[in-house]
Amino acid sequence: MCLITEKKGFRIAKKDIPVWKVLSTNGISPYQGFMYERDVLYEQPLELVDEKLYNKLLNGHSDDRICPFDGTDAKYLSDKHKWWGGCEYIPELIYIRKGLHSAGSARRLGRSSIVEFIIPKGSRYYTDATDLYVSNRLILKNHEEKTNI
Repeated sequence: MCLITEKKGFRIAKKDIPVWKVLSTNGISPYQGFMYERDVLYEQPLELVDEKLYNKLLNGHSDDRICPFDGTDAKYLSDKHKWWGGCEYIPELIYIRKGLHSAGSARRLGRSSIVEFIIPKGSRYYTDATDLYVSNRLILKNHEEKTNI
């Protein structure tokens, strides 16, 4: 999974940004199998994908492929950029392969086991047109699940 966006360049958080992430009840992310603990600062460098790496990943292992987060993301990319399943590199888009993924609202994730995080002030982050984020820093603030989204 990666964030695919047309928004050029990262932004720097001027204040803490509340975001949401899917976690199991024991604090494990379903996509990477990583366990998050409350009030711990997690950091991961942002890694962008250029055309050479994109083409290498296209023919590589399925876990390394460039793909949208979900159907909402895929539909936006298809409608706006004629991006179809990652078969062709589109230079107008930015592909962020590594970083800490989240969403700007619980409703955007549309699942029941969603918890609140923050992208701390001073963090680097990208966002897309469908309210998804990827940042270099993230903190789990509240491990209580959001159920009424």
